[in-house]
Amino acid sequence: MKKLEFKNPVFLFAQQNVTVRRGRKWINSEGETVELWGKGQSYGKALITSVYSGKFSELMDNNNPTQTDILRLEHDPQCHTIKGLHEAMKRAYLDFKDDDDVCVVEFWKT
Repeated sequence: MKKLEFKNPVFLFAQQNVTVRRGRKWINSEGETVELWGKGQSYGKALITSVYSGKFSELMDNNNPTQTDILRLEHDPQCHTIKGLHEAMKRAYLDFKDDDDVCVVEFWKT
């Protein structure tokens, strides 16, 4: 079983969450069950319900209708704003740039 790893394994919602990942590793993961993992321990399992990708700057554009849902459902409370999510991406990926491809992974804790 794949592990979906978190630097900050905080989940705001009992069920539905979103995480944003650099690259396209998760693009074909819809329908998979994964183990939520962080800080050396398991946080249970989750079903990946949807994955979509694009450039970070395009997904976070104020004209993008999905931007609000991404930020609202983001698992990490520090990432509920564009600025907060951008800062978290730069901490997670030291060479992160706005035009990097990212995957938005929606998952439900099971």
